[in-house]
Amino acid sequence: MLFQSTLFSRVLAVFVAATEWPIIHTAIVLIFGNSFIFGQNIKHMILDKLENAVLYFGLSKHLQEGLNYLLATDLEKLAPGKYFIDGENLIANVNEYETKPEAECKLESHHKYIDIQYLVEGEEIIGYLCKGDQQPTEAYDPEKDVQFYKEKTTFFNFEKGQFVIFFPTDLHQPGIMVSEPVKARKIVLKVAV
Repeated sequence: MLFQSTLFSRVLAVFVAATEWPIIHTAIVLIFGNSFIFGQNIKHMILDKLENAVLYFGLSKHLQEGLNYLLATDLEKLAPGKYFIDGENLIANVNEYETKPEAECKLESHHKYIDIQYLVEGEEIIGYLCKGDQQPTEAYDPEKDVQFYKEKTTFFNFEKGQFVIFFPTDLHQPGIMVSEPVKARKIVLKVAV
């Protein structure tokens, strides 16, 4: 059936996420629900504006808690550091850094956590690649929940006010400078799988 097709729902999700008309977002969610648009077992990156975060609440309880945290917190006033929001289930890392050339930024993935990254200040480019049979360049570090790769990626601009969700099936290379290094401030929420 067309409305249950994964491809159809992904195409519709891209349309919904790309549109500037919040009424379209709301209408589709009300008619079909988040599980129709985004699937029960979403496995690929999501990029959107924070004002549309409510559209993703149906993905999981912890993702909803993380997005609610971003919506309800004065993120500009948070000091850099690590905040345990819900024990090990939801952790916020407030990072301040300078963007770097692509060659200095590592492509990474995580096993135990989903990343919700929100850019409070600055701009950067992020490299992205779906995880497949790529070979890691370093062994998985279970304490830091990170594994590194060296592969060609697709790039996208990440701007102030946007969030991106990286699932364990997403390789991502954050922190790349756009044209020159700039100061950036990012909240990285670690959401237990």
